[in-house]
Amino acid sequence: MSRPDQFYDPLAANYDRIFKLDRRLAAARAFVGALRERLGSVGTAVDAACGTGLYALALAKSGVRTIGADLSPAMIEQAAANSRRLKLEVEWRVCSMQKPATDRPVDLILCMGNSLPHLLDRGDLLETMRTFRDGLRPGGSAVCHLLNYRKILKTRERIVGIDRDGEDRQFVRFYDFPATRNIVFNLLTIEWPDSLPASEPETDLQSVELNPYTDLELDETMREAGFGGLQRFGGLDFTPFLPEQSETLLLTARRP
Repeated sequence: MSRPDQFYDPLAANYDRIFKLDRRLAAARAFVGALRERLGSVGTAVDAACGTGLYALALAKSGVRTIGADLSPAMIEQAAANSRRLKLEVEWRVCSMQKPATDRPVDLILCMGNSLPHLLDRGDLLETMRTFRDGLRPGGSAVCHLLNYRKILKTRERIVGIDRDGEDRQFVRFYDFPATRNIVFNLLTIEWPDSLPASEPETDLQSVELNPYTDLELDETMREAGFGGLQRFGGLDFTPFLPEQSETLLLTARRP
């Protein structure tokens, strides 16, 4: 089983092809715009566990001074390449979620893309939430987005998604549900040969363990870390959170 950095480093070169960064930028910018309307003044932000920089880039595009931080050096390298390509200024740092990404309090800390479940121990989750709280100015906001694991654990649906890159490559994302609390996220890459007659495709399977935190567990941990004003939504459009139906969970909270 890979550590998160071992899992994501080899994926960095293809990550944006799997998850279609350029296609998703418009939606990310719309979310950032709606979020800023809700929160009020946001001049500085940290995108924790930023991956290849989707939301950090959207924040920078909206005029927010942004730091993007991720544990994976390869993902940060790809994020920096994206910001150069898009001519957007972002400060990139290699940094785990548990460690401060800045020594100056900011207005907003984002943690998107199902990053929190990579914290396998609840003590690490609590440490991360305390780091987020301490990294915010009084009145600043933390916003976390992840899959709705109450629904996933109930339905035990294995397939997360199947994505195609051209005609010769597929990416299959799926879960294993072992007889333990934690679950296993798998990414199967299938590459089909160009030549005919067709032969067996090449396959590569990478796996990483996740802790499927529910909305109730995250709510409790954020309160214990000192956050107030917690709100739960069912997605980036701020629809109501429905535990049995919502695909994702969006949590917002403020530092008192």
